[in-house]
Amino acid sequence: MKIVWSERSLKDLDFIFEFYVFSASINVAQKITGKLIEKVKILTSYPEIGVVENLDFDVPFEYRYIIEGNYKIIYRIVEQKAILIARVFDTRMDPKKKTV
Repeated sequence: MKIVWSERSLKDLDFIFEFYVFSASINVAQKITGKLIEKVKILTSYPEIGVVENLDFDVPFEYRYIIEGNYKIIYRIVEQKAILIARVFDTRMDPKKKTV
């Protein structure tokens, strides 16, 4: 299965990278975002490894998530052909801001 990053998830990843460049260093930013990307790669072999996400609102698809550090990677399986990464959400943020 191939990995497809949504526009929103790419913005999330970019925000995480920029945050750590500003607050720590480029090396820290590369390390953290690299770990997130490597974690997502596991889904190509084990797409159903994630926990089913219980969302507070109705969506027409089943979303799952995996955790890497302080980050929740929310995804869904698209017709057994692809894995769509919907969000990369910092679990320390207000969950009300979490939308897919």
